[in-house]
Amino acid sequence: MSTDQTTGVVIDTANQRAPLTATPDQLMQMLKTIEKDILPKTEIEVANGNKVFGAGILDKDFQCIFADTNTETTCPIFHGEVKTIFAWSQQTPAKDRGPIAQSSIFLSTHEPCCIPHDIATMHELWGVNSYRKQNKYMSTGCIMDMIAALPEGGTKKELLDLQNKLLEDYDKLANKYHSEKAANENNSLVLG
Repeated sequence: MSTDQTTGVVIDTANQRAPLTATPDQLMQMLKTIEKDILPKTEIEVANGNKVFGAGILDKDFQCIFADTNTETTCPIFHGEVKTIFAWSQQTPAKDRGPIAQSSIFLSTHEPCCIPHDIATMHELWGVNSYRKQNKYMSTGCIMDMIAALPEGGTKKELLDLQNKLLEDYDKLANKYHSEKAANENNSLVLG
């Protein structure tokens, strides 16, 4: 089997989005958005029996304009990223959604969970092993990879410290969710 994931696939590089990049200040703003805007909502919802996935919509200056989290005990499709987009669209006039979305950054605390399921389907149908991280619709990036690529120094240490604090916080919440999900009468999605 070939390891070349693009064999037989036409890739239109002329229309790809630019690679996703962020300055150290922008990386810090994204981490602080997770810490101050997304994590508090996630803590509440994990206590209600929901999973730990959340998201935020940032403006072009990396300021959070909306944040939300998983509420799938309310509705099974309300994973963090879906719930965020849905709730944001409910408060945003229809005429403004396109322009705002085109100039926004979508920040998720975890890689959107629908992607692995979609990838498994695409692999079965067409032999595709992964989605393209940069394409005509989006450009994705991992905050932890961007931080790791920074030169050593005080800024990188500060970012790593906050990153590690957030990882610990999310690990605690994930453990809470998994230890309590079977006893949660509102959790109809327990698969084991």
